[in-house]
Amino acid sequence: MGLYEQIRDIAKSKGYSINRLEQELGFARSSINKFNKNKPSIAKLQQIADFLGVTVDSLTISKGNIILTYNKIKELCKTKGVTVTEAEQELGFARGSLCKIDTNKPSMEKVQKIANYFNVSVEYLMTGNDDEAKEQPQLSARDERDISRRLEQTLSDLENQQDALMFDGAPLDDETKELLKASLEHSIRVAKINAKKFTNKRYLNSENQEK
Repeated sequence: MGLYEQIRDIAKSKGYSINRLEQELGFARSSINKFNKNKPSIAKLQQIADFLGVTVDSLTISKGNIILTYNKIKELCKTKGVTVTEAEQELGFARGSLCKIDTNKPSMEKVQKIANYFNVSVEYLMTGNDDEAKEQPQLSARDERDISRRLEQTLSDLENQQDALMFDGAPLDDETKELLKASLEHSIRVAKINAKKFTNKRYLNSENQEK
């Protein structure tokens, strides 16, 4: 079952036909029908998920629609200069889990963690569109250390603030704390990448002006 069929079945269970779903979301007619061939953006998937009252996971994970293969993992490891085993260790994944990624599709949280680790977008992992991945500046070991330092400092600051790590008056559980940590790391990483992009662009503009 492809992505289109998965969305169709979920929409049907919610009382919507694909045509009506497209109308409600403002999508072009028959655009969802083409999702098996033309993979949608993460933003579109999130829009559909929000409208249907489900998670993006339920649209993409359960039937194996993520195009995240072991071969892609090996290519990313080669680019980063690590082995698959080393990547698993640094990601905190069970040994051999990345080798089984063709058959055991990961959760969206794990996909985000993999994307952060390899410095690529989630959309690249899900759709195979490598345009953004090619444009991403590579983070150095120094950048990675700086990200880790800023993350630990941010978490420390939050823990020192009264009620900062609480929800509805109750302390956050360990799972929620891990999700918060992953979200903060992603934000810091994106900020670092954007800063490098700006620096690179300014350098190129300076070179062009000198010519």
